[in-house]
Amino acid sequence: MDTENPWMKFAGILEDDPHFDKVQQYIAEYRRELYAAMEEDYQ
Repeated sequence: MDTENPWMKFAGILEDDPHFDKVQQYIAEYRRELYAAMEEDYQ
């Protein structure tokens, strides 16, 4: 039985990607916008 996590082969593949941090910033900003819109909808 193979117990190795199949996702481990992808670990670290973006480590040296010069765009990774910028993409993470865009994702975080988008998430904040979604949460703010949800807050408005529920108030």
